[in-house]
Amino acid sequence: MSRKSDFLRQGVLMIKIKNNNRIQTILLIISIALLFILVIFPLISLFIKSFENSDGSFAGFSNFLKYFTTPNLLQSLTNTLFVSGVTTLISVPLAFIYAYALTRTGIRGKSFFQVYLHVASVCTNNDAGDWTYLLIGKSRTTDIYRC
Repeated sequence: MSRKSDFLRQGVLMIKIKNNNRIQTILLIISIALLFILVIFPLISLFIKSFENSDGSFAGFSNFLKYFTTPNLLQSLTNTLFVSGVTTLISVPLAFIYAYALTRTGIRGKSFFQVYLHVASVCTNNDAGDWTYLLIGKSRTTDIYRC
């Protein structure tokens, strides 16, 4: 009788595993579909539009040539690398101290700070600008540069 009940338990376990695999497969398919809808298709559209003039006719590589011959491009690249370097030099030691404090100490509210870290890593500064654009309909970038 013991073998029969063990067999039944294994059968129930197999059914649970199969259902779990189905749920994982469905979630994976949904994630891949969202990736294509929200990231891949807009990137393809942007790439195609980069070869067009403002009136929509084919321009070839003239847009790229115009961009790379802009005189302020080198200054922009220098500023970007400088800001990135300074940000890295500040944020990496702070992140190390934060991670060390969460893993090696017994501070109260450790789980709160872990959740806060994950939420902060998901909601970046770019998201704030995106939400501003979605909710209000304009942002500083679109006000300065008319596309």
